[in-house]
Amino acid sequence: VAAGNIFAWTFTVCQWNCMGRSASIDPLGIHNFTIGDDSFKITYDDSKTDSAGDHVSPKNLYSNPFKPHICPATALGIWLSLRNEAFTKDRDSIFLDNGTLGSAAHRYCQQLVELLAGHHDEVRQYCRAERVKSHGLRKGSATHATSGTTVPPPLPSVARRGEWSQGTIFDIYFLFAEPGDQYLGRCLAGLPPNAVDFAVLPPHFIYGMENDDVKQALQICFGCIIDLYEERQSGGIIGVLLYFLASVVYHMDTFVKPVIEKQPNHPFSAIPLLQYPGLLQRLQKFVTLDRTDNMPQATGIPPHIDHSQKLSEILLKVTQITSMMMHQTEEIKASVVQAIEEHDIRGGVITIDFLNNRLKEHHKQLEQVLCDQLQQGGITNDQVTRPLPEQEHQQDGIDHTLYCYDGKFWQV
Repeated sequence: VAAGNIFAWTFTVCQWNCMGRSASIDPLGIHNFTIGDDSFKITYDDSKTDSAGDHVSPKNLYSNPFKPHICPATALGIWLSLRNEAFTKDRDSIFLDNGTLGSAAHRYCQQLVELLAGHHDEVRQYCRAERVKSHGLRKGSATHATSGTTVPPPLPSVARRGEWSQGTIFDIYFLFAEPGDQYLGRCLAGLPPNAVDFAVLPPHFIYGMENDDVKQALQICFGCIIDLYEERQSGGIIGVLLYFLASVVYHMDTFVKPVIEKQPNHPFSAIPLLQYPGLLQRLQKFVTLDRTDNMPQATGIPPHIDHSQKLSEILLKVTQITSMMMHQTEEIKASVVQAIEEHDIRGGVITIDFLNNRLKEHHKQLEQVLCDQLQQGGITNDQVTRPLPEQEHQQDGIDHTLYCYDGKFWQV
């Protein structure tokens, strides 16, 4: 991505997620894509061991909303939007330019060697630089999927994804074992297989083609592809393009724009949607990771992740309850004290606080009665002034308060 080689980036991500040979990624066309429940699928026309394509199986590929640089939906969405005008009624190839089979794979292998040559020291930390080839993506993805967790995807699913034969019987029986492939697809997408986030849904729109903004954005980014398939009267591709578009929009501010800010001439700057900032802002409000009618549930979730989700929900509830109880402790104490003070006299118990409060109330009542009597006698409030604190004193155990009336002081 930093080198601006969008072709090599997209080819790499596709080869890794398909666990395929570079020769299998080379001829891919739009017709090889279909939409899944919360994934998109790639099905080869044929394979090295199945030239007729009788036993090739669909491979579920998933978005990674946390790491856009390894997200297949983001890579393909950007690549197809940049390559949109290359699609014609005679060609729907994703990577081939001249239609010659093998040319895209050859070009990719050359560019991969050149790219790694500039990062020789980094490569040597992980493997022998002279042995780095595109086939390592096929082997490496298989190793990652089977050893990246203590609960790996089923080995038959790995074999089916890599088009490795298990024998005639197993190849037939495991051909349609999709849940295992879905689990494998999530692992290859880079989602954490031991964390609750493994069950994350892909970025998707809360609206479909019924929304004018979504429809306009699809036409801007993938108009030639849509026209091609309308002419062929082939359905289903709109769902795949919506899947790609949602990922691109979701990662626009956190991935695409920061790359452009560092490199203004980067190929990302040619993404058509960037020329419509108002439309992009509206689309960003339509993208979500939450469950919707368009995306009701996640697929390929193993039991331990489901258990982790439920445990996380329970832990959150317990934490909230504990926090509420800690905050309520002082309130409960105050309420209990107040209740005791309010009801202790009813139980025949007279406390010091109760007596003090009652005496204060009684004192206020006496003051009010005295003021009322004075006013009835023609004495106004202006003539009767309250004493200062230092004018209050005790004599013979009795509180005496000094009042001023008619220019004289009176002890009351």
